[in-house]
Amino acid sequence: MSPTERLGNVFDALTGRGATQNPNELPWNPDASRFPSRKELPKIPGAPNQAAWVWGKDDQVLP
Repeated sequence: MSPTERLGNVFDALTGRGATQNPNELPWNPDASRFPSRKELPKIPGAPNQAAWVWGKDDQVLP
């Protein structure tokens, strides 16, 4: 990424311009310039308030 592109991404993030990630849309878009704050994350039943993790379709718990 060039310095100009990086500066543009920082500007977009600070001004709220550019792609904004919807907290309910998974997987998240890595090219978004703004990601949800902890307060904006969806409530996950049984998880702590403002939990900042999600299970992906390929995640699994092995014994």
